[in-house]
Amino acid sequence: MLPSLEVERPISIAEELAQSRLLLEKKDSSSAATMSVNDEVKELARKLHWNDNFFHGEDGVIAVFDFDYALIAKYRRELAYLGMGASILVPPFCILGTLLCFPCFYSQQINWDVYSQHVAITQDGIRFVHDKRKSLCGCSCTDKGKMSKTVPFDKITDCDVTEPAGATCCCVDNVLSVVHIDTASSGVNPKTGGQDHELVLAGLKEPDKFKKLVWAMKRAQGYTGKGSGSAAAALTMDRGFGNDETNSILREIRSELKQLNANLKTPILSTSYEVGNGNLWFNVGHEYLFTLLNTVTQEGVP
Repeated sequence: MLPSLEVERPISIAEELAQSRLLLEKKDSSSAATMSVNDEVKELARKLHWNDNFFHGEDGVIAVFDFDYALIAKYRRELAYLGMGASILVPPFCILGTLLCFPCFYSQQINWDVYSQHVAITQDGIRFVHDKRKSLCGCSCTDKGKMSKTVPFDKITDCDVTEPAGATCCCVDNVLSVVHIDTASSGVNPKTGGQDHELVLAGLKEPDKFKKLVWAMKRAQGYTGKGSGSAAAALTMDRGFGNDETNSILREIRSELKQLNANLKTPILSTSYEVGNGNLWFNVGHEYLFTLLNTVTQEGVP
């Protein structure tokens, strides 16, 4: 006995429209949530002001965060002088440093290094740049090249701020806030036993606002689901269907369903034919009946 072949019942217009409306309602709900996140991003970015013009004219920059260069340089100079004082206890190092004129260039070296740091929130993630700078005695042969790094929002697993507290060697007060950005590759360094971070930013003027914007951008990316480029969509994102577009889509669906139902309104027939010792049952519509009859007749069925 061969199994029967059945033609599925066509979906009614009312059922199809109900399904379409449900899908549109879900999209509108998702769009509303996305708009809320986008509003948060725009509100945070609107309140920010910066003086660093390093990224001026670059595409995709959402906000720039200033380093407190003067405070960073002052802190690092105090640490450097502390190290120079300690080197007196080890005469060979003290003599070598003096012969190389390290004390004469310490302050300038620190300024060269500190004032070449820049960070911004872009459509792709957190972008940190350590620009080309002089080093050692300032000769061109000792220059350090530009280094840039971008941490995509979808790779970030943690972004925390460590507030300054205590002192280094009980002499130099810790005055710099430190932002740690971690990814899945971050963790404990097996060689040193210390914590490895994807990016460390010390001395930002507004570290808490930086942290808030990073998390807001990451949330916006989660709603859009567009990979690393979704951060840009946080400010210029699709707002979903408008009323006119929704009505147009529903009208098209209704027209197509009317045509489908018109084609399938012919009553369904059940026809039986004897084939050998068994029965072959077909549930077919009128549009298939003649083809079936011709096929069965050619095979010699009485």
